[in-house]
Amino acid sequence: MCIRDRLWVSAIALTLCTSALFALGGYFLLPRLMGSQSGDVVRLSQQLLFMVSFYYPFHMMSLMVLRGSHKLILWNVFRIISNLVWFLLVGSAVIFQEASLSYFVWGQGIINIGMVLPFCLAASRTTHSRFSFDFSIWNRFLLFGLPIFLSMVPFMLVGSGRLAVFYLSTTDHRAAGLFAVAMGWGNLGIV
Repeated sequence: MCIRDRLWVSAIALTLCTSALFALGGYFLLPRLMGSQSGDVVRLSQQLLFMVSFYYPFHMMSLMVLRGSHKLILWNVFRIISNLVWFLLVGSAVIFQEASLSYFVWGQGIINIGMVLPFCLAASRTTHSRFSFDFSIWNRFLLFGLPIFLSMVPFMLVGSGRLAVFYLSTTDHRAAGLFAVAMGWGNLGIV
């Protein structure tokens, strides 16, 4: 079996485990971090956190297989599809006059989970994987990936505006919402 096959399946397994740990931690932290929000908003945030922690490992690891296998056309199509899905969800909310937080959370979550199968099928055709795990690779993943992840934390918090939105949400909810929307529109061109 090709090393690429074992890497893909082992990476998904490791990412599912680490995502589940972060989701579990976030589940208990969100009520404290979002204390001024309504119970419905906190619950929707917790639900979205679990949906993302399931979807993201399959999505990202499958994209990385396509990229690493030089299937760049398919890689770019799938990257664009993820952004188009959000655009279509917002458009459908306007058309059906369903612009509610639960509509966006559940709509995005269900669509993304539904896209897991096509992403994984494309990656499995590339790897010809028999879905075998190699847990011995996890140590190398962590030794290589953890420093890269830690180096990205400042950008994820500051460069993306998340820290500013979090700070604004503790003082002025309206400003936080406007800033988050502005950041979202500003990032539309980033694919």
